[in-house]
Amino acid sequence: MTLLLPAMRPQPNAQHLFAIYCRAREPETLKALFYHTNRPVDAAALAIREAYKAPTWAQRMRGLAIALQFYEHSAASSPQCAALARQTEEQLKLLDVQRQLERDTLGHKPPVGAPPSAFDSESVRVIASECASEWAADDL
Repeated sequence: MTLLLPAMRPQPNAQHLFAIYCRAREPETLKALFYHTNRPVDAAALAIREAYKAPTWAQRMRGLAIALQFYEHSAASSPQCAALARQTEEQLKLLDVQRQLERDTLGHKPPVGAPPSAFDSESVRVIASECASEWAADDL
Protein backbone atom coordinates (compact mmCIF):
# COMPACT_ATOMS: atom_id res chain seq x y z
CA MET A 1 0.00 0.00 0.00
CA THR A 2 2.82 2.42 0.80
CA LEU A 3 4.08 2.10 -2.79
CA LEU A 4 0.67 2.11 -4.45
CA LEU A 5 -0.67 5.44 -3.17
CA PRO A 6 2.34 7.59 -4.18
CA ALA A 7 2.38 5.89 -7.58
CA MET A 8 -1.27 6.87 -8.11
CA ARG A 9 -0.81 10.51 -7.12
CA PRO A 10 -0.26 11.75 -10.71
CA GLN A 11 -2.94 9.39 -12.07
CA PRO A 12 -6.41 10.86 -11.38
CA ASN A 13 -8.21 8.12 -13.34
CA ALA A 14 -6.45 5.41 -11.34
CA GLN A 15 -7.33 7.24 -8.11
CA HIS A 16 -10.96 7.46 -9.16
CA LEU A 17 -11.21 3.75 -10.02
CA PHE A 18 -9.39 2.76 -6.84
CA ALA A 19 -11.75 4.97 -4.80
CA ILE A 20 -14.77 3.22 -6.34
CA TYR A 21 -13.27 -0.16 -5.47
CA CYS A 22 -12.41 0.91 -1.91
CA ARG A 23 -15.84 2.44 -1.32
CA ALA A 24 -17.37 -0.97 -2.06
CA ARG A 25 -14.77 -3.29 -0.55
CA GLU A 26 -12.21 -1.53 1.69
CA PRO A 27 -13.48 1.64 3.37
CA GLU A 28 -10.42 1.91 5.60
CA THR A 29 -8.17 2.00 2.52
CA LEU A 30 -10.39 4.73 1.08
CA LYS A 31 -9.53 6.90 4.09
CA ALA A 32 -5.84 6.35 3.44
CA LEU A 33 -6.27 7.17 -0.24
CA PHE A 34 -7.99 10.48 0.50
CA TYR A 35 -5.40 11.37 3.12
CA HIS A 36 -2.34 10.54 1.00
CA THR A 37 -3.67 12.14 -2.16
CA ASN A 38 -4.45 15.39 -0.32
CA ARG A 39 -8.23 15.27 -0.73
CA PRO A 40 -9.44 16.80 2.55
CA VAL A 41 -13.00 17.47 1.35
CA ASP A 42 -13.46 13.83 0.34
CA ALA A 43 -11.84 12.58 3.55
CA ALA A 44 -14.02 14.84 5.67
CA ALA A 45 -17.19 13.83 3.78
CA LEU A 46 -16.35 10.19 4.47
CA ALA A 47 -15.82 10.95 8.17
CA ILE A 48 -19.17 12.80 8.33
CA ARG A 49 -20.98 9.92 6.61
CA GLU A 50 -19.49 7.47 9.10
CA ALA A 51 -20.29 9.78 12.00
CA TYR A 52 -23.98 9.92 11.20
CA LYS A 53 -24.14 6.16 10.75
CA ALA A 54 -22.47 5.61 14.15
CA PRO A 55 -24.68 4.09 16.84
CA THR A 56 -23.54 6.28 19.75
CA TRP A 57 -23.34 9.99 20.43
CA ALA A 58 -19.63 9.74 21.28
CA GLN A 59 -18.83 8.05 17.97
CA ARG A 60 -20.83 10.68 16.06
CA MET A 61 -19.00 13.49 17.86
CA ARG A 62 -15.62 11.84 17.21
CA GLY A 63 -16.37 11.41 13.49
CA LEU A 64 -17.45 15.03 13.13
CA ALA A 65 -14.36 16.17 15.02
CA ILE A 66 -12.19 14.25 12.55
CA ALA A 67 -14.00 15.89 9.64
CA LEU A 68 -13.49 19.28 11.26
CA GLN A 69 -9.75 18.63 11.49
CA PHE A 70 -9.59 17.86 7.78
CA TYR A 71 -11.45 21.06 6.93
CA GLU A 72 -9.45 23.24 9.33
CA HIS A 73 -6.18 21.88 7.98
CA SER A 74 -7.07 23.22 4.54
CA ALA A 75 -9.18 26.24 5.56
CA ALA A 76 -6.39 28.79 5.05
CA SER A 77 -5.95 27.85 1.40
CA SER A 78 -9.55 26.97 0.54
CA PRO A 79 -12.61 29.13 1.18
CA GLN A 80 -14.73 26.01 0.62
CA CYS A 81 -12.94 24.18 3.45
CA ALA A 82 -13.28 27.22 5.71
CA ALA A 83 -17.06 27.30 5.11
CA LEU A 84 -17.36 23.54 5.60
CA ALA A 85 -15.37 23.82 8.84
CA ARG A 86 -17.86 26.37 10.18
CA GLN A 87 -20.77 24.13 9.17
CA THR A 88 -19.18 21.12 10.84
CA GLU A 89 -18.64 23.12 14.03
CA GLU A 90 -22.34 23.96 13.92
CA GLN A 91 -23.20 20.26 13.53
CA LEU A 92 -21.08 19.46 16.60
CA LYS A 93 -22.88 22.14 18.62
CA LEU A 94 -26.29 20.90 17.48
CA LEU A 95 -25.49 17.31 18.46
CA ASP A 96 -24.40 18.55 21.86
CA VAL A 97 -27.62 20.54 22.30
CA GLN A 98 -29.67 17.53 21.19
CA ARG A 99 -27.97 15.36 23.80
CA GLN A 100 -28.59 17.93 26.52
CA LEU A 101 -32.26 18.25 25.55
CA GLU A 102 -32.65 14.47 25.63
CA ARG A 103 -31.13 14.37 29.12
CA ASP A 104 -33.27 17.27 30.34
CA THR A 105 -36.55 15.75 29.09
CA LEU A 106 -35.88 12.13 30.01
CA GLY A 107 -38.95 10.72 31.71
CA HIS A 108 -41.09 13.83 31.24
CA LYS A 109 -44.48 13.47 29.65
CA PRO A 110 -45.78 16.29 27.46
CA PRO A 111 -48.76 18.16 28.90
CA VAL A 112 -52.23 17.32 27.57
CA GLY A 113 -52.86 19.17 24.33
CA ALA A 114 -49.16 19.87 23.79
CA PRO A 115 -47.90 20.08 20.22
CA PRO A 116 -46.08 17.08 18.74
CA SER A 117 -42.76 18.87 19.31
CA ALA A 118 -43.25 18.31 23.04
CA PHE A 119 -42.82 14.54 22.81
CA ASP A 120 -40.14 13.05 24.99
CA SER A 121 -37.03 11.60 23.35
CA GLU A 122 -38.37 8.03 23.52
CA SER A 123 -41.44 8.99 21.53
CA VAL A 124 -39.24 10.73 19.00
CA ARG A 125 -37.02 7.64 18.75
CA VAL A 126 -40.06 5.41 18.09
CA ILE A 127 -41.33 7.72 15.35
CA ALA A 128 -37.83 8.04 13.86
CA SER A 129 -37.34 4.26 13.79
CA GLU A 130 -40.67 3.83 12.02
CA CYS A 131 -39.62 6.42 9.42
CA ALA A 132 -36.19 4.84 9.08
CA SER A 133 -37.73 1.50 8.25
CA GLU A 134 -39.70 3.17 5.44
CA TRP A 135 -36.78 5.12 3.98
CA ALA A 136 -33.24 3.90 3.49
CA ALA A 137 -30.52 6.40 4.44
CA ASP A 138 -29.17 6.32 0.88
CA ASP A 139 -32.56 7.42 -0.46
CA LEU A 140 -32.40 10.76 1.36
